[in-house]
Amino acid sequence: MAMMRTAPQLSIHVEAAPQRQVMASVLEGDVDLGVIGENPGHPRLDAWHLGCEELCLLLPNDVSDPSCLADLDALGLVDHPDAGSYADDLLARNFPNEYVGADRLKVRTTVNQIGQIPAPVAEGLGYTLLPSSGVEAFTQANLLRIARLPEQTHLDLWAIGRRGRALTSRAKAALAVFKEITHSLA
Repeated sequence: MAMMRTAPQLSIHVEAAPQRQVMASVLEGDVDLGVIGENPGHPRLDAWHLGCEELCLLLPNDVSDPSCLADLDALGLVDHPDAGSYADDLLARNFPNEYVGADRLKVRTTVNQIGQIPAPVAEGLGYTLLPSSGVEAFTQANLLRIARLPEQTHLDLWAIGRRGRALTSRAKAALAVFKEITHSLA
C-alpha cells in the first residue's frame, strides 16, 4: 500500500494461487515475481530465499493430537492444491512407518480458495495442512487448533523471477517487502 501511495501510476496485482500456477505465471512472463514454498531449481528461474514459516497440521478445537495416521484418516483431509506437497513433508516426517503418500489420504472435501480452506476444519469436518500465515489470516482461527507433532516442519519461502530479466525498481521494492513480511513470520 505504501508503495502505491508514493507511485500513483503503479499497479500491483496480488493473487493467491497454487505453487505450480505461480511458477507457470512467472515463466510465461505474466507476472514479474512470485512467492513459492520451495526452491524451484528451474533453469529459467532466478530464486531468492526469503525465509521460512511453520507448516501446520490444523485440527478442530475439540480433537486431540493424532497418535497415528489412522486418527487423521478418521477425520478426513480438507484438500487444497498444495495439501499433497505439505502432507508429503509434514506427515511423512511424523508418521514415517504409516505414510505412503498424499494420494493415499482419505479426502473429506476439497477447497480451492485460500481464505476458506480452514473453514471445514473449524466446523469439525476434517483436518488440513497450511503454513502459519494461512492460519493467522483465517478470521475464525480461534476455532482451530494447531497439532503439536514430534517433528516440526518449516516451509521455505522463495521469491522467483524469470532468469535473464533484470528486476525493475518496482520489482526490487516488492522483493524488499516480501523479505520484510517473511521476517515477521519467523
